[in-house]
Amino acid sequence: MAPPDIAAYDRAPLVRHAARLIQLRHWDAAGAALLHLALQHPADATLRARLVYVRGQGAATAGDLGAARRAWHHALHLDATLTDARLALQTLPPPRPWARLWATVRQAFRHRT
Repeated sequence: MAPPDIAAYDRAPLVRHAARLIQLRHWDAAGAALLHLALQHPADATLRARLVYVRGQGAATAGDLGAARRAWHHALHLDATLTDARLALQTLPPPRPWARLWATVRQAFRHRT
């Protein structure tokens, strides 16, 4: 019989700690805790989705709504039941139709130099 996985016993307190940091809107600290968990449990899509959600919150706080939108969509792709990401997307203004075109043009000129 294999020995028990000690990391599994340490997971619950860290998950609670990360959840508390999210409630307090301490995005960097929550991201660090979730990154630690995601590295310990790489098969857990929910942990990865929460990590991406927190990164989106950090981007939104910094004013980068495009990065926030992409992160939250990615989080929902990883875990479609993540209501925090769905609610966060609903708080954003609708995307401007020209924004994608502008991003494409900007990227094309970046590659030319």
